[in-house]
Amino acid sequence: MRLLQNKLDLSANVGTQRNNLNDAKVSATSRTVGTFTFNFNPGQAWNVTGSYSNFTTFTRMRPRFDPFFKNDLDSLNFYQINQNMTGSVSYSFGSKEIKQGVFFNGSFQMADETAKTNVPSNDSRIYTGNLAYRYSKTASNLTLTAAVNYNRGDIGNTNTLSVGPNLSVTKSFLEKKLRCTFTATYNQQFQNQILQSNVMNLRASSSYSVKKKHSFSINLVSLTKFAAATDKTGFSEYTATFNYGYSF
Repeated sequence: MRLLQNKLDLSANVGTQRNNLNDAKVSATSRTVGTFTFNFNPGQAWNVTGSYSNFTTFTRMRPRFDPFFKNDLDSLNFYQINQNMTGSVSYSFGSKEIKQGVFFNGSFQMADETAKTNVPSNDSRIYTGNLAYRYSKTASNLTLTAAVNYNRGDIGNTNTLSVGPNLSVTKSFLEKKLRCTFTATYNQQFQNQILQSNVMNLRASSSYSVKKKHSFSINLVSLTKFAAATDKTGFSEYTATFNYGYSF
């Protein structure tokens, strides 16, 4: 359905699920399932989207921006989701030469069962949020992004939290054949409001293409984990990778 002169799009579907169709089991389960989505675009500058579903899906607790995210409840990293809500708001402004934008993405997931764990089933809630600002200068092929990430999981009487800022710089050279990116991320991870770890992640990457057939890239990663009250051991780790690709 489209409303408000096609500025608002709405869509929904609904159905039923039922097991034990041949009555061979002692008990049977049935439920109503459905999804609802909307997209509101009042003008060129604003865009708002949202969705809700109660289909069974799976999610991973580990944040993408921190591959070394440590969770003492590692066996609870997977959840069977019963309800899932997501939303995003974006605002773009600027000119053709300088483009800017503010973006927010968030989600809420609720489950009443856990997977891959020996812990009794408990209600679980997962919250994620990302607030970002982007600055792009077209003439110099330069893009700057500053963001704050938030990930929280409440499982029974235990909650884990990972929060921290992120800064990214991307620059293209040689008619966009050479692309360089630098990213810095700092995360703090808490369990039951107690600081567990501080992690600084620095990434530098560069890619170069030749005649649309050959591509070269190099990636450098520096990861530093600082000592915390609950973990006195800190360490540093460095990784370098080189890639070559050929398209035909």
